[in-house]
Amino acid sequence: MQDYEKLYNSLKTEYETYQKFSEQHIQELNEKNVRLEKSIDSLSNIIEVSKYINTFFSSDNLISMINDMILGILGVTYSTIFLIENGELTIKASNIEDMNINLTSKEFTYINQGEEFLINSKKPLKQTGEHKVDIHSIMGSPIKVREKFIGYIIVEHNLYKFMTTELKLFLRSIANQIAIAIENSILYKELEKINQRDSLLGIYNRKYFYERIERNEINKENDKFAIVMIDIDDFKKINDTYGHQFGDKILINTANVVRNGIDKDDILARYGGEEFILYIPNF
Repeated sequence: MQDYEKLYNSLKTEYETYQKFSEQHIQELNEKNVRLEKSIDSLSNIIEVSKYINTFFSSDNLISMINDMILGILGVTYSTIFLIENGELTIKASNIEDMNINLTSKEFTYINQGEEFLINSKKPLKQTGEHKVDIHSIMGSPIKVREKFIGYIIVEHNLYKFMTTELKLFLRSIANQIAIAIENSILYKELEKINQRDSLLGIYNRKYFYERIERNEINKENDKFAIVMIDIDDFKKINDTYGHQFGDKILINTANVVRNGIDKDDILARYGGEEFILYIPNF
């Protein structure tokens, strides 16, 4: 009888050990599954943000649109995007009323150092907005293009410990996407400018001239305007006698003289060769 009792207790202990191990293993698998699902969701959101940014990278409202996405995806109370303009950090987008941004000394320190940060506090870190919302959780990430600091994202929440390490990684990814978008936008505008202007004279080319006046006249159907054609006499003779470099100087000087004598709403373009064309609205 004692042998059976020992065997029973042994089997029971073995079963309980196995059960405990299985439950612990299942719990670990569930936790891994939750982390994996979060990672997949985060990756999906990053991909969506990337697609969205790449679709609208040439838009003048891109930064505001990205800020709205941050608010929607992260669910934060406030989000603000700063970019450096003329050597100063400037607010480019925020949902804080009247753009009245109140930064703490810690935030200033991290921004000046160009470092990311995550701060949680049971006591209010500050009050934000016209309704003086108590902020208990703040997170920030620098925006860098090729290691050059060009801006900053700061997100805030009224709940303690709302910001987490996972959210910080996600915000870093968004900051990287913004940096890429800004770089692409700059390149796009430079390319657009090149396509609009004559490379020698710096004034508009004929193709862009027609596009501009077409837009102007669609918006101003009843306004009178004038088109002026300007031509340099015997320009071929000048080129043949003094060379093309001298001819280029004549073209540049002529363009500058005309440009300095017209109004800001007038449109000057190189029509071709030594010919210029001028659009004068409200004539």
